[in-house]
Amino acid sequence: MVKKAPAKKTAAKNAAAKKSATKPAAKLVAKKVAPKKSTAKAAARKVAAKTVAKAVAKKSVAKAVVKKVVAKAVAKKTVAKAVAKKVVAKKAAAKGAVANWKKGTSLLNEKTRLVVIGATGREASQVVRESEALFPGIVLAGVTPGKGGTTIEPNVPIYDTVAEAKKAHKAIDTAVVYVPAGSVKDAALEAMAAGLKTVFIITEHTPIRDSAAVYRAAVEYGARVVGGTSLGCYVPSVGRVAAIGGKDPSGALAGGGLVVISKSGGLTVTTAEMFKRRGHGVLMAMGMGGDIIAGTIYSDLMEELQANPRCTGLVMLGEVGGTYEEQAAEAIKAKRFTKPVAAFIGGEFQEEQEGVAFGHAGAVVERGKGKASDKKRLLAAAGRNVRVAKYYHDLVDCIEAMGVKPNLSNPSPRQVPPRYATI
Repeated sequence: MVKKAPAKKTAAKNAAAKKSATKPAAKLVAKKVAPKKSTAKAAARKVAAKTVAKAVAKKSVAKAVVKKVVAKAVAKKTVAKAVAKKVVAKKAAAKGAVANWKKGTSLLNEKTRLVVIGATGREASQVVRESEALFPGIVLAGVTPGKGGTTIEPNVPIYDTVAEAKKAHKAIDTAVVYVPAGSVKDAALEAMAAGLKTVFIITEHTPIRDSAAVYRAAVEYGARVVGGTSLGCYVPSVGRVAAIGGKDPSGALAGGGLVVISKSGGLTVTTAEMFKRRGHGVLMAMGMGGDIIAGTIYSDLMEELQANPRCTGLVMLGEVGGTYEEQAAEAIKAKRFTKPVAAFIGGEFQEEQEGVAFGHAGAVVERGKGKASDKKRLLAAAGRNVRVAKYYHDLVDCIEAMGVKPNLSNPSPRQVPPRYATI
């Protein structure tokens, strides 16, 4: 008789058998799953590597951008420092100018010596003769290409280039340009390249682009340009540049402490003569010119005149157009010039006629800017040391109202007949 195993033991054996049977199958499944896991891990690693690479690339780009920004900032600082050095040099020159000469200003003093570019022309040769008659030795040379080796009265030598003239006459420091409008830029650049620090441009109608190039070159060379369309400059008993005042400037300009700066050449002399009649002499009279781009404007000279003890006041003759009078108002408001200022601004009648030039090339109102009424308002509000004349003949009263006393003996009465009559 065969004994049957207990039911519990049989169930346990069956379960063990099943387990042993499923182990190989599980191992096979595990083997199949393992490659998939490794593939997923590899993919994840690749994604992580790409993410890291992108982040590194972004950081590199960011660093490159930062480097460029820093480089630009450094470049700007370098340029700013260079500009600051030039400004400091100009201020130092303005402050130290009075110590370098005894009479006049930085533009014209007893040490000024001229070379006239275009000297053999009709007008220029006449100016050379008159200037030498008034102040012998002030014109050292002339320049006309192709005429080097010749002379003009009263024995002023002519050279082909400014460099040749400067080499032969070391004392030359100022150029006076009398050439056709199309040649002004070349003449001015040649003068500055030869080391001359002051250039008066007498020529009219210089192209605006050429004027801009000349101004930019003046900044680079550390030179000063007066004009275009300047009548010149006159300092009584010291010297004259160009034709200002005519054959005998002493009839209209006497020595004193006022500085007359005008866009109009004719008004420069007429104003000085009006002040002379009332007992006021001038330290300097200068025609800055009426072009759209002027090399030297009112505000450019204010710091020097403020530091000059011989300057007692400033007389400004302005007109409609441009912003040079507004810049003067800003300089006065900033206390760069605190001495008395008397100003007359002409051209209020033409304010509604925009785009039309009256007289000078720069006497034009454009886009609502450059109005005479605006210039008057800004100057009047600039400071207590400013008086704006409603009428031209009120200028003397304006300067005297601020305490400037006549320095000449036997002044004319307040009401005097005009010296010059017109039909």
